[in-house]
Amino acid sequence: MSKKISPKQLIANKNNSKNGGVKTEEGKLVSSKNALTHGCLSQQVLPEELECYQELYDELVEEMKPEGILDRIMVERITTHVLQLNRISFAKKEFINSRANLGKFKDLFEDVMSNGVVTVEEPYKPKVKQEDVEVLLGVYHRYEVSVENRLYRAIREYKSLR
Repeated sequence: MSKKISPKQLIANKNNSKNGGVKTEEGKLVSSKNALTHGCLSQQVLPEELECYQELYDELVEEMKPEGILDRIMVERITTHVLQLNRISFAKKEFINSRANLGKFKDLFEDVMSNGVVTVEEPYKPKVKQEDVEVLLGVYHRYEVSVENRLYRAIREYKSLR
């Protein structure tokens, strides 16, 4: 199903598409994360996720006891949404860890534990601006909420079929 847009917006979209993409630094930052964020939402099961998917699906089949094809489709949908939520949580955690410079803080912590004294040569300087972090985390949050809504809707639909 496609979203309806006004004729004015359609003309603006066509004109904008001729300009060659994003120009501002803020826009480039947002668009540079598209592959990662949209990849989180993929409805396809990746080869490395097959075992986890199958285990979860089997457990849900055992718990929910689907009776017909529609029930099984809903269980598949629920399984996929849970997998998507796991991807988003993992991606968000990885992003935060990559920006926290954890290695430096781990060394500092070990220094305190062994010596009781800390000497810091230079203060930590974040590699990413705070507003950029907020934008990216906002994207992850929106996707997380979107997938959760679809998961809960699938569960409600399944229950209504029963």
